[in-house]
Amino acid sequence: MPKIIPTSKPDNNDEVDFVWLGQYVRYKRTSLGMGLIEAADMCGLSKTAYSNVELGRKSRVETFFTVLKKFGIRLSVEEHDDDKWI
Repeated sequence: MPKIIPTSKPDNNDEVDFVWLGQYVRYKRTSLGMGLIEAADMCGLSKTAYSNVELGRKSRVETFFTVLKKFGIRLSVEEHDDDKWI
């Protein structure tokens, strides 16, 4: 089995989007020494479906949240108290 080299943690100052979240998932996976296929199996997903999450590609919401939950990643929503809608 090849050695897994941990990737760097994405910059917290970057805009958070699906690509950033995918990079964070990859960081968590590689920090655990886990390969792509092992992570996909842990999440009950195909290698392609799992890889799409890490790459920030279009994925089903359920797939995305399954991966986050399996790696212990929590998202929160912050509501701003203003009347402006953009």
